[in-house]
Amino acid sequence: MKRKNSNIIFFDLGDTLIYRERSHKDFDKELIKKITGKDTDIIDNILTVMSNQDRGVYSFWIDNDRCRTIQEEEKYNKGFFVKVFNRLGCQDRLDIFIHERNLQVRYKLFSGTLRYLKLLKESNFNLGVATNGRPSRHIVLKQLGIYDYFCPSLVFISDEIGLTKPDKKFYLYIENKLGDLSGATLCDDEDTNLSTAVENGWIGVKIDHNKLGFSVLDKLID
Repeated sequence: MKRKNSNIIFFDLGDTLIYRERSHKDFDKELIKKITGKDTDIIDNILTVMSNQDRGVYSFWIDNDRCRTIQEEEKYNKGFFVKVFNRLGCQDRLDIFIHERNLQVRYKLFSGTLRYLKLLKESNFNLGVATNGRPSRHIVLKQLGIYDYFCPSLVFISDEIGLTKPDKKFYLYIENKLGDLSGATLCDDEDTNLSTAVENGWIGVKIDHNKLGFSVLDKLID
């Protein structure tokens, strides 16, 4: 018997559909060096010191109440880099850095991401996003060409709602918006996120790219 809401599949993003080969700090360090010409060790030291004071820049679950929109996120990040560039003595290069940083594509798709999103859409699944992260996740999805695979009403990003996985309130928030989601599926790489979803009556599917990867979804596809 087909379960209620079995046509709804939510995906986590980082390490499930997409990944980064380097940390955001490493990307920033490289870009700052390119723009200012400053020594890498000096840049690294300043970023380390400043990010220990403003921990939310590289630890996205911190200060999520202050980054509910992309505009708030951009303001938050710029405030941090104003301090960094002041310490570097390169205030006149800040706007160039911010512009180039916003254009960078820092994430990549796993090899099967596009194929399986297409297959699931063709099999009449309604696809959504349930992920931790900043509002700029929207930009990442557009940069990687997968934004249109997801129903806008099914996209939930932690900082936009002020709640993070695996907190049960994250899932309850989604259900308060959409109604009972018993039988809906969450695809995630983190066991703790999946456990809480299952406690709420969802189906948990672990995407482990070191093992079966997306092939665990084959049983869902006609």
